[in-house]
Amino acid sequence: MSKNRMETFSDMSRREFLKTSATAAGGLLLGFHLPFISDPVRVGASPVITFVPNAWLRIGSDETVTVIASQAEMGQGVYTGMTMIIADELGADWSRVKVENAPNAPAYRNPRINWQFTGNAESTRSFYLPLRKAGAAAREMLIAAAAKQWSVDPSTCRAYKGVILHSPTGRRVSFGKVVSQAAKLKPPDNPPLKDRKEFRLMGKPLPRLDTPSKTNGSAIFGIDVSVPGMVHAAIQQVPEFGAAFAPFDRESAEQRPGVIGVVSLEGAVAVVAESYWLARRALDSLGLNVEPGPNRFLSAAQIVEAHRQAMEGERAVKVTQIGEAKALIAKATEKIEAVYESPFQAHATMEPMNCVAHVTADRCEVWAPTQGQELAQIVVASITKLPPEKIRINRTFLGGGFGRRLLADFVA
Repeated sequence: MSKNRMETFSDMSRREFLKTSATAAGGLLLGFHLPFISDPVRVGASPVITFVPNAWLRIGSDETVTVIASQAEMGQGVYTGMTMIIADELGADWSRVKVENAPNAPAYRNPRINWQFTGNAESTRSFYLPLRKAGAAAREMLIAAAAKQWSVDPSTCRAYKGVILHSPTGRRVSFGKVVSQAAKLKPPDNPPLKDRKEFRLMGKPLPRLDTPSKTNGSAIFGIDVSVPGMVHAAIQQVPEFGAAFAPFDRESAEQRPGVIGVVSLEGAVAVVAESYWLARRALDSLGLNVEPGPNRFLSAAQIVEAHRQAMEGERAVKVTQIGEAKALIAKATEKIEAVYESPFQAHATMEPMNCVAHVTADRCEVWAPTQGQELAQIVVASITKLPPEKIRINRTFLGGGFGRRLLADFVA
């Protein structure tokens, strides 16, 4: 990653972005571009007039439609799914649509629980209507701009494949040609949504937007991130909660070539070096021995029994009972009872847990394959004592999540 690109990440804050998008009555910017790791930075291009109707969309005079994806792409296809929703309602030309990662910001919180995270299979069901409304609002503004240009009633116009059409006369104008006029209009509070029979993208088989980069090797996962001057850490954790490492010869590792230092963490030891393999070899040379904790012989059967006891205790979830189920069951002539159990499952992600952090006295920037940008921001704030607005979480592609990457222990 070049130094210029690194600086671009830092220079545009979340607040600056949202100030021009989420709360603006239509935004108009020249040459505006908020780059993310998976997207190349435009260098030397002619100024592009960019219409920013809300936090979810940017429409350029170059006809490019950029969707800002609030949810993490970890193989489930949410990049494509969310983009299809907003692009379909907008009436965009799918061939001109691209997607970018959202920053950590309130505008991208799950509306059901007011929290920015990706999990519980909630991405589509929670953002379906907000995304449609965002696309519809932008569509109505573009139509209004074109109608004003033609001096016609907006109701006689429609958006289709990236152009505004005037049905009575057959006139047409592309989105890019009216973005400057659309940006001067006030976004509608309750834009009309399309009828399902008008959908061209949703429910149709389309190639996934993340497939090309993942097949040609250009996709950036957390473990691919590289920034100028970065160092590497190899970490060894104790095998069970509550255990600890016995005292070890720290100096023997610190004297090895390329090693910067050895750091003791809670239940773990990290060796920091100029490269990962130097750190890994130095860590292995320590020959760490484990001092067993109370969970050394904990078994699956013990975990199941602990769960069973907890379900019968005071902390058990109280189920709301409606009707006379117990009485009716008691009268039944035949009863079938069964207990279903599921063993403890480890979240084994294909991409190892990883994180890159750049910490200075007055800010912290993180690159991580995280499902929980907001939680990561909170954890970083608790460690660095920096205010949230000084912390930026850059989310990359995730090599599997399964809920494991929702927690932010690996960021800490």
